[in-house]
Formats: sequence, structure tokens, C-alpha cells
Amino acid sequence: MFKKIFKAAKDLIKSPVGQIGIGLLLPGLAGVQGAGTMANIARGIGSFAAANPMLTQAGAGLLAGDKPENVLRNVAYGSLARGIGAMGTP
Repeated sequence: MFKKIFKAAKDLIKSPVGQIGIGLLLPGLAGVQGAGTMANIARGIGSFAAANPMLTQAGAGLLAGDKPENVLRNVAYGSLARGIGAMGTP
């Protein structure tokens, strides 16, 4: 059962949608409220991801075993999506 769950998570991270989602959603963990070890870990990951979202996205894709050319393409898509989202904000 756990093997299937981890395989599904790995497949999601290797997919373009999963990598772009990581680049867009993971920086939101920087504002996690709560006490305890898990909240501290989430804040640490979130603050790093907020400072370097595309590096986080690329690292997750490469750790999942995706091809470097696919990771670069997905990072470009994620950068484009973040740039479009930031248009009009000072």
C-alpha cells in the first residue's frame, strides 16, 4: 500500500503539472502557523522555497528522477506562470 502511495507521489513530482505546482504552491508554507517540530520544518522549507521557488521546483524534479531537459522546461513554465501572476503588482 505504501509502495503505491510513494510511487504515485513520485510520478506526480515527475509530471510537469506537479513540478509547476510545487514551484507555485510550496512558497506558501513560509507562513505556516503552529508550534512543534513539523511546523518548524514546514516554515523552514517554505521560507527557502519563497526565496528560491524555481530552485526548489528543479531540485524536487531532479530528485524524483525526471530528465534534466524536462526539468528545465518545467522551470521555464513555472517562471512564466509566476511572472504572469506578478504582473500589475508593485
